[in-house]
Amino acid sequence: MTRARARGQRLLRWAAGCVGALAAPWLVLVVYAASLDAPSAALVPEASTRLLDRSGQHLATVRDADGELMEPVRLASLSAWVVPALIAAEDARFYAHPGIDPLAMLRAGAQALRRGRVVSGASTITQQLARTLFPRPRTLWGKWRELGLSLRLEAELDKASILEAYLNRVGFGPRLRGIGAASRHYFDKPAGALSLGEAAALVAIVKSPARYDPARFPERLRQRRDSVLQRMLRLGLAEQGAVDAAERAPIALHSGYVLPGAFHFVRAAVRGDLGPAAQSHGVLRSTLDGALQREVEASVKSFGARFSEHRASAAAVLVVDNEAGAVRAYVGSPDYRAREALGQNDGVLALRQPGSTLKPFVYALAMRDLGLHAASVLPDLERRFASLDGQFVPHNYDRRFHGPVRLGAALAGSLNVPAVTLAERLGPARVVDFLRSVGFSHLEGTGQGYGPAIALGVAEVQLFELAAAYATLARGGSYLPLSSFEADARATPRQALPPELARQTLAILADPRERAATFGRDGPLEFPFAVAVKTGTSKGNRDNWVVGVTPALTVAVWVGNFDGSPMLRSSGATGAGPLFHAVMEAATRQLDPGALSTMMTASSVTSASSAPAEERVVCTLSGELAGPDCPERSAARFFTRDVPHELCSWHRRVCEGSGAGGLRRGGAVSGGSAGESGCSAVEVLPDRYAAWAHDSGRVPPSRRAAPGLSLPLARREATQIVFPTAAARFVLDPHLEPGRQELLLSARAAPDARLSFSIDGREVCTATLPFRCTWALQRGGHEFIVREDGGRSASVRFSVD
Repeated sequence: MTRARARGQRLLRWAAGCVGALAAPWLVLVVYAASLDAPSAALVPEASTRLLDRSGQHLATVRDADGELMEPVRLASLSAWVVPALIAAEDARFYAHPGIDPLAMLRAGAQALRRGRVVSGASTITQQLARTLFPRPRTLWGKWRELGLSLRLEAELDKASILEAYLNRVGFGPRLRGIGAASRHYFDKPAGALSLGEAAALVAIVKSPARYDPARFPERLRQRRDSVLQRMLRLGLAEQGAVDAAERAPIALHSGYVLPGAFHFVRAAVRGDLGPAAQSHGVLRSTLDGALQREVEASVKSFGARFSEHRASAAAVLVVDNEAGAVRAYVGSPDYRAREALGQNDGVLALRQPGSTLKPFVYALAMRDLGLHAASVLPDLERRFASLDGQFVPHNYDRRFHGPVRLGAALAGSLNVPAVTLAERLGPARVVDFLRSVGFSHLEGTGQGYGPAIALGVAEVQLFELAAAYATLARGGSYLPLSSFEADARATPRQALPPELARQTLAILADPRERAATFGRDGPLEFPFAVAVKTGTSKGNRDNWVVGVTPALTVAVWVGNFDGSPMLRSSGATGAGPLFHAVMEAATRQLDPGALSTMMTASSVTSASSAPAEERVVCTLSGELAGPDCPERSAARFFTRDVPHELCSWHRRVCEGSGAGGLRRGGAVSGGSAGESGCSAVEVLPDRYAAWAHDSGRVPPSRRAAPGLSLPLARREATQIVFPTAAARFVLDPHLEPGRQELLLSARAAPDARLSFSIDGREVCTATLPFRCTWALQRGGHEFIVREDGGRSASVRFSVD
């Protein structure tokens, strides 16, 4: 054998040894892969629950129990750019290798040796998929198992199935799994609608979701996206023009995985705060109207500048379909992400004091249980009411008292004293029980803790509950819990109020003439169609409310601050009113305003057994049928059988020299007309309004209208002590001189009475209308006695510390 031949044989043996040394590990790996079972984990994960609007449009995807968002997609449904971009970004030889790429591994190893650091990875798409199927330890054994599982996957699945599993399992951000979820989250669109630039940006994230976070490192992501685009160009996967256009396009994040204002709705739905929901194949169909939801969200945001004028930073809106009790729009705050304004708080479910928005239910209960009607006269006079904290004196928004006021005017004008008076007569326990019957489930105890101030909204309720209660009025007094999901089992309606009283209450709230004295005309509470509206402002001006009802819809709006800080120069009408107006217009845009007006004024939403509405002209002051001498008259609509039948007894005509026969009430005077010489109209008020008439500048009623003629006045009222009340306790201020600390004593009596005020047997003063005088406070227990015409009339005991 020649030397050359021997050398050749040695080279062949060396080469064979090298090939054997290299091939042996791969042969072992192939044998190991064949011994592995098929992956037990589902290659395509279960979808997160999808929340749809009532028309089936995507509203949100709800995170699963692990907190991940997943929206599985089929490979055929993806944008045509997704797979080419993925191949260019992660695995150019994907279709050529069997699951592992030795060439890529050798190249990566050589680059690492040459540069002293890892320059590029060698993991194939199949290897990355394998890594998602088991918790891989960062050890040599873990890498070996990953390689074996990759070979097994390639043996079990075709390339299309591997790509589909990969795109549905790989992470695209914090707890964001799969390209379907990523496309919704970052671009607010399905993965089938991704452009070339968007597809390249998404697959660019996969390499390192933390490093290429679009929100934190947009420029870093843009550079990697452009790198992926250039690889696509080099590999022939995209043309030059398409790549150039994609590189010029900004990465426009929409973060629309949930409608911005619907974050609160979705969170409340997931937690079960809106009631149980039935899923169908991972899908929840909500009652929200997607188009209306977006419009309401836009309205809330657009009013941000107006809110700031009142030092308000938050608002919430709820729109309800009355017939079904279904929530159509739900906005918990103007901006879920606003940290300073505490935007993650949900104003729809937050417990806040509702102010005067509870008054309609107090009046409705009073009409039911006290036999009152829309023209019943209630006293709007200064009064002190007992509470657990002592006593309180309610005042009206205009800081005035209005004397005798018809129930309809008192409710429409949101007067405070009449409402508190009715709550006192009904008893707080009965009021609270009734409020619970129309949905206010968060009220505490028996009502004694609230006292008669429950009528002023001192309890805390939710906007959600408030809307449900007003929708009850629209359904003719039939209570139905609000529903938020189309598949909900509908509860059986429960009649909480007679239909005619529900209609009567709404008719009062829908009459702009009745509320004009307090709110004026042509403001945000008026529309070209009938809307029953009630405003509310809580104590300390911390909450502004407006709730409006049409036969079809209820719109409830709250404006305030989540930290409870007070607002500036605002009320329900001025603070929440403009936003309410915009939302109501949006909600009723598809309805016929004329039909709405007809329904409200004529038939409304009520049972067939309800009495038809009756029109009456009443005296504005007395509430009785107007007579010819009533100077002011009002048209009143009655939906109940309790309507006034007597002519006004407060305005009378007297003819001088005609004797008792010349006196007429509400009719013609014998022997002449109203304008006949010697005849005049007089106003005779009940005695309880005498002090009010004096203070308001009205001429007090005379006990004798003309010489020799006695008027048949109403029964003379007994003398009463107004203040101090029995067992009242006062404390001297040590920082003030004792002589400067006085108590205002007051009483009520017939207008022509003369009263003697005495304390501890010593006369303090004699008083005529308006029956008041002062007394310097002295320590100790005292008895206050009021006498009329020398006889003992009334007394109370009080103390001064």
